[in-house]
Amino acid sequence: MTPEPDTTPEPDTTSEPSTTPRFGTESEATPATESDVAREPAQPVVSVDGLRTYYDEDSLLSRSPPVKAVDGVSLDIYPGETLGLVGESGCGKTTLGRTILGLEDATDGTITAGGRDVTALAGAEKRAWQRRVSMVFQDPQESLNDRMTVGEIIREPLETHDWPFLRVAVDHADATVSGAAVTPADGDRADITVSLADGAPTVSVRDAIPLDAADVSVTADTTASAPAVDVTIARGKDDLRRDRAFALLDQVGLAEEHYYRYPHQFSGGQRQRVGIARALALEPDFVVLDEPVSALDVSVQARIINLLEDLQEAFGLTYLFIAHDLSVVRHIADRVAVMYLGNIVELGPTETVYGDPAHPYTVSLLSAIPGSASGWTGDRVTLRGSPPSPRDPPAGCPLATRCPAKIRPDDWTLPEETWRAIDEFRAVLRVRARGEAWPVAALKRAVGANAAGQSVEETAADLFDGHDLPADAAEVVDDAVSLAERGRDAAAAARLREAFGSRCDASHPPLTEQGDDRTSACFRHEPDYVDVTDTVAERDTDG
Repeated sequence: MTPEPDTTPEPDTTSEPSTTPRFGTESEATPATESDVAREPAQPVVSVDGLRTYYDEDSLLSRSPPVKAVDGVSLDIYPGETLGLVGESGCGKTTLGRTILGLEDATDGTITAGGRDVTALAGAEKRAWQRRVSMVFQDPQESLNDRMTVGEIIREPLETHDWPFLRVAVDHADATVSGAAVTPADGDRADITVSLADGAPTVSVRDAIPLDAADVSVTADTTASAPAVDVTIARGKDDLRRDRAFALLDQVGLAEEHYYRYPHQFSGGQRQRVGIARALALEPDFVVLDEPVSALDVSVQARIINLLEDLQEAFGLTYLFIAHDLSVVRHIADRVAVMYLGNIVELGPTETVYGDPAHPYTVSLLSAIPGSASGWTGDRVTLRGSPPSPRDPPAGCPLATRCPAKIRPDDWTLPEETWRAIDEFRAVLRVRARGEAWPVAALKRAVGANAAGQSVEETAADLFDGHDLPADAAEVVDDAVSLAERGRDAAAAARLREAFGSRCDASHPPLTEQGDDRTSACFRHEPDYVDVTDTVAERDTDG
C-alpha cells in the first residue's frame, strides 16, 4: 500500500556533494571558458541552419501576417557544452528551444542531429529523437501535475516510451537474440551485453539500468555458425521503472520517501529538482533549460545551478540554457548567443562576448548589469520604446528601430535627439499602420472615427517639441502627419523611411566573423564605419 504522505511543505535544504567550485560563492567571479569544454568542432550535437518558426492566426474576418517567432537562426551546439541563449522576453528564445526539440513545427530551415534533419522525422523516428532530448521548464509549480505523486511524474516519460528498452548486444556478429521484453541492440546503445568469448555466456548490465547480472538469465546455443541467445529478465518493467525513479531522486538531491509525495508538499527548489529528474528519466544527451531558476528565490538559484553543473559533468550532458539573467549565464555558459526579435545578433565564447561586446544590443544588455565586468564602461544604454511586433519586423536590421548605434544617412546633419524623435515617430506610425488591416479599424474609418484614438498631429508636436528642424526635414514630417491624418499610416511611415532611412533600414546585416570564434550581425563592423562601442559612447554623451 502506498504510504500516506506528510502534507507539510518542506524547505529546500538539500545540497549537492561536490568539490567543484560553486555558484554563489567567491568562485562565482570565475566564469566558464572555452577551454573547459571538450568538444569536437566537426560534430555538433545539434546544428541549426536557417531555422524559421512562424505562427499563422487567420480568422474569418481577416488574414494577419504570421508571427515570426524565430526568423532565420543558424547555430551549432557541441557535445558537453552549455550554450547560453539570452534576450528580452518575447524575442523567441523559448520557441527556438521548443522547435529544436520538436515540440513546435519548423516553418523552414533544418535541425541536424546525427546526420539527419530532425524536422523531417515523423512517427517512430521522431519519438526516438525526442527520447534523446529533454526540457526543464521555467516554473516548476506550473509544469508539475499536482494530482500526480512525484513517483508518477518521474515514471510518466518512462511509461510513455516503454522504458527500459532492454536492448541486448552479443559479442558475435551473427548471433540472434530472443526473449520476453528484450530486443536486439542493432547498433543502438546496449542495456545488456552478452559475451560468448569464454564458452559459457557472461552478462554485463549498463549502469543506468537497475538490474544486477544475477537478474539476467542467458542460454546460448553456440553449435551453429549463428549462435542463438535467449535472455530472460527476472524482474518486470514496473519494478525497474520504480527503481529508476528512486535513482533519479537521489541524483537530484532528494530521497526515496519523496517518491510518494505530491508537488504542493515541496518548496520551489525541490519542485524544480523533481522537474530535472523527470527531464533526465530517459537519459537524454541534450537538454533545453528554459529559464530553470528564474521562478526561484535567489537563495535557491545557486543550488539548482550547481546541481545542473554536477549532472552535466556526471552524464556528459549538453545544455541550451535559456535565460534573461546575464549574471547566471556568465557563470554557467561556455558560449552565449544573443537573440533579438527572432534573430541571433551575436554568438561567441562567453568571456569574449561579455568582455568586449560587438553588437549594440549586447552592449545595451550588459550595460544593465552592475559589476558585469563587460567591455562597456559607460552609463547604462537604454533602448527606447518596445521591440517591434514579430508580425511586422523591420525590413532591414531587426534592431534598426531602437539601435543606439544606427547608421544615419549622409544627406542630413541632425542632433542625435532629433534622430531619436524621428525614429520614435516612425515607430508610432508603424504601430498605427498595423491596425489598418483590422476589420474594426476599417469600420471606424468608414464612419469617420480615428482608428488610433488620438491625434497624429499632437503626437508629432510632442515628439518634436524643442527640436529645431531644418525646413526640408520639417516638410517631410508635415507630409507624414498629413498622410496619417487621412488614415494612410503605412504611407506616412514609408515617407519617413524614404527621407530619413539608412542602410540599416534597407538591409539585414549578416552574421560575420569578428575573431575569437565570435560572430556578430552589424554593419558597423565594416571598416567604413565608426565601431559600435565608440558610436554608442559618443551618442550617449550627446544625448
